[in-house]
Formats: sequence, C-alpha cells, structure tokens
Amino acid sequence: MNADNPLLRYKIRKKIGTGGMASVFLANDTVLHREVALKMVHPHLLHQPETLKRFANEARAIAALSHENIIKIFDFGEARSRPFIVMEYIDGITLEDLIAREGTIPSIVTAEIAFQVLSGLICAHGKGIYHRDIKPGNILIDRGGRVRITDFGIAYLVNKESVTLTGSFLGSPHYISPEQVSNRTVQANSDVFSLGVVLYQCLTGSVPFNADTPHGVIHEILTADQPGPSVKNAHVLLWLADLVESCLIKETSKRPGSRDLLTRLTSTCRTESIRTGSDRIAAFVGNPAEARAAEAEEIVTLYCEKAHAALRVRQTAAALRAFEQASRFGTLPSADRKLIDRAARHSAMRRGLLIGGSTVIGAGILFYIGGVLFNRSLQQHPVAVSPAIEQRVDTPAHMDEEPPFKRTGQPLPVIPGDTGAIPSAEAAAENGHGVASTETIAVSAPDSRHPESAAPVTSNSVAAPATGFFKCFTNPPWVTIYIDGIERGTTPTLSAIPLSSGRHMLRLVRKEFIAFDDTVTIVPAETAMVRIRLNPERKETTAP
Repeated sequence: MNADNPLLRYKIRKKIGTGGMASVFLANDTVLHREVALKMVHPHLLHQPETLKRFANEARAIAALSHENIIKIFDFGEARSRPFIVMEYIDGITLEDLIAREGTIPSIVTAEIAFQVLSGLICAHGKGIYHRDIKPGNILIDRGGRVRITDFGIAYLVNKESVTLTGSFLGSPHYISPEQVSNRTVQANSDVFSLGVVLYQCLTGSVPFNADTPHGVIHEILTADQPGPSVKNAHVLLWLADLVESCLIKETSKRPGSRDLLTRLTSTCRTESIRTGSDRIAAFVGNPAEARAAEAEEIVTLYCEKAHAALRVRQTAAALRAFEQASRFGTLPSADRKLIDRAARHSAMRRGLLIGGSTVIGAGILFYIGGVLFNRSLQQHPVAVSPAIEQRVDTPAHMDEEPPFKRTGQPLPVIPGDTGAIPSAEAAAENGHGVASTETIAVSAPDSRHPESAAPVTSNSVAAPATGFFKCFTNPPWVTIYIDGIERGTTPTLSAIPLSSGRHMLRLVRKEFIAFDDTVTIVPAETAMVRIRLNPERKETTAP
C-alpha cells in the first residue's frame, strides 16, 4: 500500500517543531488512527551524507531501546529520496520551554525529572548507547508528568559506526562534557555531566558554564569552577545541590555513572522522606505558583519535624542541619527560632570545651586550663601564618562574598574529632555569643516544639569570651574541616562557624588530596573567610 510514497499513510496537520537538521509535524496515522510525530530532513540538506547518516543513526538508536522514558519510534523510511521517522506524539512541553516560562523548577520537581531521565539513560547505557546531547530541548514532558528523552541523532552506538561532524564538536555547547570537547573517549557518564548542567539550570535558571562565544563556553567547561546551585538560589534542597555538583565533576573517573546516581537519588529521597512521582511534575506544569508554594510549605514542615525528632534524642547537630534546610524555604515559627538559638549555643559550647563532663563546673575548669596551656604554647612557640592562605575579615553581612582560591596543602595524619554539624551563622549571630555561653539545654519529648515546656535551662557564671565567625570555601568541595582538632562539618554546605576570639588551628582533609594545615585568627563580631584549593596527592609509580 502506497509503496511509492509511504508518507501518504500520514496526514500532516501542523508543524510542531524545527531544528537544524529536520522539521517535526503533528500527523494522523490513517491506518492505526492515532496521532504521531513525523520528523523529516530539511530538503536543502538531502545532499549532505553526514546529515542522512545522523538521521539514520537516530532511528537505529531509538529502535534498539524500549523504555517509558525514551521516545518510541513507529516507522522509518524514505519517501521520494527524503528520509523520515515516525515517532510517538507527546502532547506536552519541552523542559527548555518550561524553564524559559518559569525561570526555575522547584527542588522536588527537579528531583523527579532527574529520576526519570536517569531511568531512561540507564536503559540506553545498558544497550551501549550514549546520547551525547542531553539538554532541556531534548527532554519532553507530557500532561501526566511523564518525561521522555528524544533526539538520539548524535548518539554513540558501541561497537557500531558512530556519527562524527567534521570541523565541529558534537552536542550543544553549554551542555557538552569536558571529554567530548577534548576529543577524549566518550563514556556513559558523559551523559551524566550533561544532565548535571540541565539540573543546575532547573534549580537556578541559568547554565553553570557560559560565555559570549562557543569557544568561551568550552573554556569554561574545561577550566571553571562554578558556585553550587544552593549558592545561586537559596530555595534548593542542600542534598540535591550536592548531587548536581557531583554530576559536574570534570574527571570522568570521579564522576558517578547513571545507575550509581539514580541509586543515590532514590536512597536520599527515602531517607529524607521526600515523596516523588510524575504527579509532582504534572502539578507544577499545570499550576506553577500553587505547586511551588505547596512544595515550600511541605519542606518547611518536613524538616522542622526532623529537627524536633533529632532534639528529642539529643542529636543537636542533626537538628540544626534540619532547621537550616527548613529556613531556606520559609520563615520558621518563633518557638523554633528559640530552639535553634539554644541548640546552637549548646552545640558550640560542647565543641569548644572538647569534653564530655557531667557538670558545667567541671567543663568550665577544663576550658580555663586548656586556654591557659594553649596561650602559653603560642607564646613559647608562635606559629607563622602561611603565605599560601589568603585570609580576609568581613562583617557577617558580607559572608556571601568569596575570596579567591589559593593552592596549598601539607600531608599530615587526619585528626579524629566530633562528627556533628555546625550551627548556622544566623542562629549564632542572633545569640550574640554562641561559643561563649556555658548554658546547657535539655529538651523533653514530646513537647520540644515549645521551649517553655522543655526541661529547665541552667547556666553557670563563667564569663563569655568575645566571639567571631569563620567561613571556608574549598576547591574541590566536600572537604572536612577540623578546628582545634574537632571536626566542624563539610564544605560546601557548611555554615559560618562561631569561634572564640584569638588564634585557632585549622585543618582541611579530603581523600586523595593533600591535607592542609594552618592557623586562623578570629576577631570579635567579625567573620574570617578563606578560600583554599587543595593539591591532589601524587601517585607514586614504579618503572617496569
């Protein structure tokens, strides 16, 4: 039937999209009576073998895959020397258009988009197919919130001939991976890097690597370190920001694969009690303002409940982290803000004293003795500040400014310490003397939401020393910070650390990097900020 012109089977209704290689039309399949997307190569490109090869490559790649998150192909052929592909028609919107319309995508909606795209990529990667052009324009969303990956035109088919474009690179400049622009071996996690750029754009409204020219963009991708999504947009789940940053690791050996990333995403959502699903996306596409407000309220409630649960079992650090996450999405009740203040003072006092004593009096004595011995040690053996670290002192109001990186590091053994997180700068600043206070706090269940119903607060008459703050930015991220031998958290999610005035020992540790050691001087009521680049460890090799 219609052997001379198989396109007669399809009745074209309207053009729904166009690209550099082909146009896409909405059409009716007159045989199966269904709507389809008909993709045809532009007539002026029919004489270009590379274009025809790319078009056929897309058909072969999609035909080899069968997954709910990958566009389906129904037919492929040629009509009067003009190739065409018949695919399922998606009645919805591209992610590119959604970002352009809304600016940013809420965190949980973004997490669901990541989940569905990763599911499709795992299927493709398992068949030896690497997409190589993951970008918002190639991610379709239907009215039910189901995501489809499309446009496999430059996909890499393992063990088969691959499409190349002479004199140019493959993929879209802003989303291409470092190994692609460097003509290095493309791997499955090259798609993970591109997805990381997409997710970054969802959360912030902008791509992480940008410049005025394509060559400038490529230079940024190869060399630049960009601030995390949570730095550019406060209304971001911190664990999701960390996940996106892991996608953007430039070294392929350190970047996670699609399956590992999906496992991490699923596990974290389960641990954090985050409910995902296609309905999340559908609700946002249908009514963005309402969905955004509902998600923010849900996150505030969820993490406040987590904070109260942590306080009931005396996990102060975990409670402070949960409160900090909640505060990014809304104003906390005054009762919760008082709890944060008390918990921050208790956490800071516990770390500053370095003891597990049973009484406040004993804590005060040890704190005094330790301070005398430390000061005497500094007088007898003064420690010079390394010129490799640049320290800048600002007021807390300017904490968002980041000093430039300095490369340094010395190999020393890791110092063990407390693993708790650090109180937020806002909580410590509101207290006014976070580490100085010797007040102890006891929170009783189940009324920990109301400070007045908690166990009585006792305080000692020990004088409160002047307090300042310390904030650190590192490259690479996820560096563990030790101050005076105590673990104080991990960058980049670390808040400003309240410290007593004077000199403190600083140590930065991350696996496969040389540890950094120096001292930092804290000035009362001011914030000392440093930005440090760690040197990777050198691998010893033996000649054969």
